[in-house]
Amino acid sequence: MSMEISYSNTIRHYNIGYALVSLIFVTTAAGFIIAAFFVESLRSSLGRAKSLIVANCLIACTYTIIVCTPPWPVVVMSFFLLGLGMAINLALGNVFAANLNNATKMLGFMHGSYGAGGVFGPLISTAMASNGTL
Repeated sequence: MSMEISYSNTIRHYNIGYALVSLIFVTTAAGFIIAAFFVESLRSSLGRAKSLIVANCLIACTYTIIVCTPPWPVVVMSFFLLGLGMAINLALGNVFAANLNNATKMLGFMHGSYGAGGVFGPLISTAMASNGTL
């Protein structure tokens, strides 16, 4: 799950600079930090499945808000919800994988897939942008 938005279109649409665009990364990080304090209490009260439902609903709601192009402060605050949902999702996924029989191998595959996405994602998106697909 990456935060892919077209920065040039965002900057033009909202008439803002890169400093204000960087606020989405700050609020996403704040969502991750806040989630660290209550993920376990959420899981123990709701269970893993319902906690994942909550996390994915937060993510879906965030993207719904962003697609509607609300005022910039609403976009920035919605990224807090995105960070919250992503952190819950990732934490529960890591705990699940860590409790499997081949935990080290499973966690290696899981985190290796993030690395593969980090390497190949920009290459694919650059190729698409170069060909006018994006």
